[in-house]
Amino acid sequence: NEANYLKDKIKELEIKMLELGKNRDYLSTQYSQILEKLSKTGSLTEYTKLNQQIEKLAEEKGQNEKMLIELGQIEKEIEYTKKNLLELNKKMNEELEDFENKLAIFNESFTNYSKLLYETGFILSYEYTKKKEPIKFYCKNAKGNEGSGKKQAIISAFDLAYIDFINKLNLNFPHFVAHDKVELIDINKLE
Repeated sequence: NEANYLKDKIKELEIKMLELGKNRDYLSTQYSQILEKLSKTGSLTEYTKLNQQIEKLAEEKGQNEKMLIELGQIEKEIEYTKKNLLELNKKMNEELEDFENKLAIFNESFTNYSKLLYETGFILSYEYTKKKEPIKFYCKNAKGNEGSGKKQAIISAFDLAYIDFINKLNLNFPHFVAHDKVELIDINKLE
């Protein structure tokens, strides 16, 4: 029974295959006739050109969509960078304010020690430019240039002010200094 059933099924499939084959031949003939007519009228060339234009526009559309996605990502990165920059500026301003406060504490001691030596108050100041140059620090007074001995004495005052500064802020840094060229300092000032 199964063998008869399968033989009947095969016959049905063969009949269907013949019908589909005839239909395919018919459609293939029609397709060839249409292509022949189109080629004679020039419509096939026009159709091909239109198809190429459509493909070109589709490619351009795809590129534009890709660029739009990339632009969105770049805008997100810009926003993220702006946010980080604002946070960094805020932190930098806080750190600068802290630095200014500590510099004022240091300058109080430095001015006092330098007044003890030369009756002239010195301060530590700095110059900050927004270029990539490092910050430059200066020791200044109101009277102008000093000789090399006076400069060495002011360096000693600076070092003493440093020790006083780290003591005031309870910082864990060395509490000593080493000096070279002390022979240039006036003996009374050295004492």
